Amino acid sequence: MVDIEKNCAAPCSCQADRRRERLFKNSKITPGFKSKTFDNFCSQNRPVVIKKMLQSAWHYAANFKLLQENNWLVLLGEPGCGKTHLSCAVANQLLEKGISVLYFPHVQGMNELKDTLRAGEESLEARLWDMRKVHLLVWDDLFKARREPTPWTVEIVFDILNYRYLNMLPTIISSELTPQNLLSIDAAIGSRIMERGRGHTMVVSGIEYNYRIL
Repeated sequence: MVDIEKNCAAPCSCQADRRRERLFKNSKITPGFKSKTFDNFCSQNRPVVIKKMLQSAWHYAANFKLLQENNWLVLLGEPGCGKTHLSCAVANQLLEKGISVLYFPHVQGMNELKDTLRAGEESLEARLWDMRKVHLLVWDDLFKARREPTPWTVEIVFDILNYRYLNMLPTIISSELTPQNLLSIDAAIGSRIMERGRGHTMVVSGIEYNYRIL
C-alpha cells in the first residue's frame, strides 16, 4: 500500500524549505548575521539591563502576531551591547516562521539608495516601496554617521518610517542614539519611534556595556 501522507510530506517540506531560502535571500541579512539567535546571545554574567534587553527582544518575537499598535522593537544606546545581534535574532526566528523581512543597515543602505537614485527616480522608488511594504523592516544603526544627517537622509527616513507608522507595520530599529538624540534630529521621526515602540523599547547607556572592550 502506498503511504500517501509520507509521499506528500516530502514535497511539502521541500516547498517550505525553498520558501524559507527565498525569504532569507530577499531579507538581505548577511551570512554573518544569519547565525545570530537568542540561544547564542551571551547574557551570562552580563548586567541586568542587557538581560532585560534580551527578554524584551524575546517577548517581541514570541508575541509578534499578537502585537498591534505598539509593534516596534526599539533598541537604543551603547555600541557593542548586543542591539544588532538581538535584532537579527528576532528577524531570523520570524523568517523561519515564513514572515518576510528586510534588513537595512543605515550607512550601507543609505549609500546604496544614493547609488540607486543615480539610476533614476523610478529605481529609487522601487527600493523605497520594498522598505515601506515588507512585513518586518529591520533598520540597523539608524542615523549612524560621523556628521549630522543631511536633509535628504532625514526625508528618506521619515518617508519610510511614517508609512510604516501610519499602517502599523512591524519594525525593528537599533541606534546608538538616545530618544532625546532622535527627537533633536527630527521630532516627527523620534516621536513616532517612541510611540510605536512603547512596551518594547530598551535604552542602554554607558561604555561599560560594550562587550567589545571588556
